[in-house]
Amino acid sequence: MKGVDAGGMGGYASRDGAACCRGRVRSLPLARSGAARYTDRVSRPLLGARRMLLPRSAALMCVLALAGGSALVAGEAPPAEAYAVVKPADNPLAKKGGAVPVPTITWEKVAVRPDHPRMLFTKETKAALATRIDQSPLRPKFLEAAEQGEPMACALMYQLTGRERYARSAIHALLTGRITPGTMYQPMSYVFDWTYDAMTDEERREAIERVWATATVDRASGWPRCSAYSGYPEDPLPSETRPDQWPRFYNWTFHDQDCVRRYAPTLEAVIALAGHKPRAAESVRHYWEYSLKDLGLFLDYLRDGSYWQGYYWSVTTRAAEIHRAFALIRSATGIDYLDPKAHPYLANLGRWILYCSDVARRRVVYNYGDGEMVNFDTTRVFPVLAMSADLSKDPRVEWLARQVQPEGADWFTEFFCHDPTLPATGPGDLPPSRAFPGTGLAVMRTGWKGHDVWASTRFCDWFDMHGHPDAGSFILYCQSPLAPDTGFYCPGNYHANGYYTRTVAHNTITVRDPAAKTPLNDGCQRTRDKRTWSFAIGADAWVYNQDEFDRANLLAFETQELYDYCAGEATKAYRPEMVREFVRQTVLLRDGFFLVFDRVEAPRAELEKRWLMHFVGEPAIDGRLVRAEVKGHIEDYDGSVAVSRGKERGVVRCQTLLPAQRVIRKIGGARPNIPVSTLCRVPRTVQRMGTGSRWEWTDPLILYYNDPLSGKKLGAICIGRETPTEAEYEINDKEFYLKLHAYERGKTDEFRFKLADYETLLDLARDLGKRLQWHSAFHYLPGYEYYNEGVNYAPSYGYPAWENPAINAPELIGAANDAGSWRIEVYPTQQAARDYFFHVMRVQANAEEDPGTVTLARDEAGRAEAKVVLGGRTYLVAFNKTGDIGGHIRITDAAGQVLADRDFAKTIEQKD
Repeated sequence: MKGVDAGGMGGYASRDGAACCRGRVRSLPLARSGAARYTDRVSRPLLGARRMLLPRSAALMCVLALAGGSALVAGEAPPAEAYAVVKPADNPLAKKGGAVPVPTITWEKVAVRPDHPRMLFTKETKAALATRIDQSPLRPKFLEAAEQGEPMACALMYQLTGRERYARSAIHALLTGRITPGTMYQPMSYVFDWTYDAMTDEERREAIERVWATATVDRASGWPRCSAYSGYPEDPLPSETRPDQWPRFYNWTFHDQDCVRRYAPTLEAVIALAGHKPRAAESVRHYWEYSLKDLGLFLDYLRDGSYWQGYYWSVTTRAAEIHRAFALIRSATGIDYLDPKAHPYLANLGRWILYCSDVARRRVVYNYGDGEMVNFDTTRVFPVLAMSADLSKDPRVEWLARQVQPEGADWFTEFFCHDPTLPATGPGDLPPSRAFPGTGLAVMRTGWKGHDVWASTRFCDWFDMHGHPDAGSFILYCQSPLAPDTGFYCPGNYHANGYYTRTVAHNTITVRDPAAKTPLNDGCQRTRDKRTWSFAIGADAWVYNQDEFDRANLLAFETQELYDYCAGEATKAYRPEMVREFVRQTVLLRDGFFLVFDRVEAPRAELEKRWLMHFVGEPAIDGRLVRAEVKGHIEDYDGSVAVSRGKERGVVRCQTLLPAQRVIRKIGGARPNIPVSTLCRVPRTVQRMGTGSRWEWTDPLILYYNDPLSGKKLGAICIGRETPTEAEYEINDKEFYLKLHAYERGKTDEFRFKLADYETLLDLARDLGKRLQWHSAFHYLPGYEYYNEGVNYAPSYGYPAWENPAINAPELIGAANDAGSWRIEVYPTQQAARDYFFHVMRVQANAEEDPGTVTLARDEAGRAEAKVVLGGRTYLVAFNKTGDIGGHIRITDAAGQVLADRDFAKTIEQKD
C-alpha cells in the first residue's frame, strides 16, 4: 500500500499492511503578482517535463518565520493563520517573466521502518539487488572480499545467502573494533543493519552502543550535528542573525553539503539505530526536515542537472554523497527523492557532465577553478556518472561512465549505484548544444569530436559561497582551454579575495568608478558581503533575501543546424548606482566562430566599462603600442585583433568590432628571473598572523623586492596562516631568518637561508615552499598573471609544486597555464553612459586552418551587424542595440543559396 502525495513521495508498507509513512498535503495560496519573478524557464527539461515542481522549502520557511521561527513537528499541519499573512511582496518563488505557480507543501511523517535490513535495500528489494550483483563484473571481487573476511562484504553476503558464517565474521569484526569509524560513511552502521537478525540480544546491546558512539547527536534533544560550522540549536535561527551568533546556525545544507559528507556517518547511525536507541528516530526526522529535505527541494528548483557552486566545485564527490543519503532515506522511510520523474536533478546530472566533457582527453572543459581535479582519471567521476545513468536510464551517460570507469572501482559503488545491463550509446545523436536554465548556463559545441569547439555563457544567480561574481561570463575551449575561467582554488585568501573570486578573473564586464575610495576599486560585480547571501544556511535565506540571490537570467536559447544562440541579462549582478543595463548575446557558428554582443548602460558617463577576455598563452595584438605601463606586461594598443594559443594546438583569434574608438590593454605574464639581491632588507621584526577568523587567513606576512622593471617596491613572497601565529623575521645582506610559532598547536618552525645560495627570488621561494607544508599558504608574487589594481594576487602552492614547478606548476616559470596567465581589457576612449561591445572570435583547431574574414557590416542607431566569411559561406549576424533583446542571422553558401534567414529565438527552445 502506497501513501501518495503531491510531492511525488510515497510511503512503504509494513508486513501487516499498515502504512508506515503518509504525507500531509497543504497548498499555499501565494498571490499571483505582476511583480512575479519566477517562470518555468525550461521548455523541455531532460526529465520530469510535464511538471515543474518548485521547492516547498521556500514557502515552508515563510510559514516558519511568520510563525515565529519555531519548527513544525513532523506530521503536524501548520497553523491556518500562517497562510493568510503571505503577501505578494513576500513571494520567494517569483522570478521575472511570468505568473507565479502555486507550490504544494508537504509535511512528511518521517518514520523509519521497524525491521532490518533498512539501509540501501530492504526485504522487498533484496531480490533485485541480488540479480544486479549476479550481473555485475565486480561480483568476483566482492566474493573475494567476503571470503577474506571484509566486514561489509560479509554482512552483505549474509543477506544474499543466509549463511551464518558470513554474519558471524561481520559481527565479530563489529564487536571487536575491527571496523574503524569512517569519515564519509560509517561501515559499522551497515554491518549492524545487515546482520541485525543474526545477532543475539547481548550482541545487539553491545553493537547498539558501539554504533551510537559514532553518531554526533545531542543526546538530550535528539538534534544531529549536520555541519562543521554550527552547534546544536534550541531551534533554527533566521538567516539575518548577527555574525557573532553564526555558530548557532543549525543548517548549513549547501556549503560543503556537510549533511551528506562529514556528518553522513551520523545519518547512517541514527537510521540504523532508530527504534533501538532513544532519540535516534527523532534524529532521523530532524536530519530530514532541516537538512536533507532543504537540499532535495533546492535540487528540485534546479532540476536540469547543472551545478550551482561555481562551474565545478567538488561536484562529483558531493553528488555521490547526496545520492547515498537520499537512497538511505528511501529505503528506511519510503520517502523517495530519487524518483527521476518527480525529482530529476541527479538523473540529469550525468547529461550535464557529458555536455561539459572532452571525452577524447578524458577531462571536463573547465580548469581547476573553485574545485576539484578536472581529469577523469580519478575514482571520483565514475560513481556520479554510474548513479546518474542508473536513475535516468540514459545510454549516453552510461557510455560516458564506461569511458571513465577506473580499474579500481569498488563493489559498493557498483552494486548500489550502477546498472551494468544498461545499453551504452555515444552522444553523436544528441544536439551538440543545450541550455541548462537552472543555473543560467548555455553550452554550445560545434560537435562531439576531439577537435571541435566548445563554448559556454553563464547567467547564474548567487547560490552559495563557491559561486563567483561572474554573471555573463563566457568560456572557450578547443582541445584545451583557450579563454578560461581563471584562477585557482588554493589555501589562504590572498589569491581568492584579491583576484579569482573577483569579476576581473572572468570573461565578462567590469564597471568601475574612478573616484571611488573602496579598498579594491576594480569594478567588480556584487560580491558576498553578508551571511544572508548564502543558501548554505538553509532555505529561509533564499526566501527573505532574494535581492541578494537574484543576479542574472538566461532569457533565450536555440540550437540550429549551422549555429547556436543565447541571450541573457545580468543587470542585477551590479549595484544599481553602477549599471542600468547589461545584456549579453552570444552566437556559435558551426564553422568555429563565436560572437559576443553586449549592451551596457551606466547611470553616469564617467563610470569606466571594461570588456574582459582571458587567455592561456600570451596574446599577440595588432596595431600600434601606444603606452607601456610595465613593458611586456601591461601595454595599451590601438589595434583590433588579439591572437593566442592554448596548451594544445588550439588557437583563438579575437577581433573587436565595437567600440569603434577603443584601447586594448594587455595584462599578464610571469616574472621567474628576479635577482635575489632585489629582496628588501628588514630589521628584526615580530608580527602576529592569523588573528582573525580561521577562514580569513588574516595579517599575512609579505616580503618585498625593489623591481628593476617598474621601479616600484612590490610584493615578493606572501605567507599566510589560518590560526594565530607569531612571526619573527629578519633580512640582511647575508641571510633571511624566519621563525613561525603557532599558538594553538604549540608548534615552531625556524629557518635560516643564506642569500648567496640563491640566484633568483623564485629559487628562494622554492626552497621555502618545500619546507612550509604545515597549515600555511605560500605565494610567489612577482609577475602579472593575477594582476588587479596594482597587485599580483598570486595563488598559493603546496609541496609538489615547489619540488618540481616545471611539471607541477609550469606557470611559475612562464609556461602556458590552463588557468590563464594573460588577459585583454577593451575599453572605449570616449566617455558615454551607454556603450556597445561587439567581438568575433575565430577558434581554430590549429594555426594552419583558414581564419576567415570578419568585418563590421553596419553600425546604426538600432542595430549592429557583423559579416563573417569562411569556406564559401557568408554569415550576416545582427543584434538589436535598443529595445527588444534579439537579432537576425542570414547564412548563404558560395552559390548564393540561402541556408538560414531568421530572427533569433525569444525564449529557451531545447532539442532532445
